[in-house]
Amino acid sequence: MGDSFQVKLSSKEILIIAALLGYESVFGVDEKAFTDANVDTKSLIRQHVRKMERKKLIRYDLDGILYIVPGLRQAIDCICNAETVGMFSTNLKSGKKASVYIMEKEGIVTFLEHFGDGKYLIRIADTVPLKEIIPYEILSSQPCDIREMMLFEEAEYVHKQIEEFNHDEAEMRIKKHIKDETATKTIAKILTGNCGYMSVQIHRKGNNLYNAIYNSLFVAVNNCTISLVADENDVLCFEALPPVVIEEQINLQFNLSKERGAV
Repeated sequence: MGDSFQVKLSSKEILIIAALLGYESVFGVDEKAFTDANVDTKSLIRQHVRKMERKKLIRYDLDGILYIVPGLRQAIDCICNAETVGMFSTNLKSGKKASVYIMEKEGIVTFLEHFGDGKYLIRIADTVPLKEIIPYEILSSQPCDIREMMLFEEAEYVHKQIEEFNHDEAEMRIKKHIKDETATKTIAKILTGNCGYMSVQIHRKGNNLYNAIYNSLFVAVNNCTISLVADENDVLCFEALPPVVIEEQINLQFNLSKERGAV
């Protein structure tokens, strides 16, 4: 089916529409847009309302009843009251950064991307658009066989040694826990922090609270993608994952919410 609705809006416009629909907060949007004490807030709101009327996104009829384009109303409702919220943060070696939210409610998937300068792209789609979100470095990664574990405090120590150019000490510390030579070099490179990555956090609503159900950092290194996950004992697991597995893992979290609804 593809995209059913798409629009570019400023943070002020999004916040105004959300307020008109009765919402007090909006996922992924800077809510400080109206905090400047030197600005006439009421005048600014009227200005943006007129702007959205010219865009034919909203209108008031002769009886003063507000009409909002159905796709926009649906998207804002999903953003403000989602059942599942995915936060994707990307930082590539090329210097490109991206911050994207994927929200799902009752089978409706809404994509929210921040372009900077308070500008956002909102899109409703029939699937979670992972192909657009996952960086090329991760999508093009090659199979490799790495599954190792290290205490988080040990990883911090190694990172500090690398920062201080104590590479021999860092490598020796890694080898205390990891015997495979390839894995040692890969993990050492990861712990330099000089790699492209994608951070994924997914939360699901339950009892009016959002609970974390998935949290992983995917690092692109040596033509492989390594997933970093910390368990409840602060043990870091470094595991090589092919792109198809990453997509399956993420999609699973959204599909569960569609099947079960809010928990």
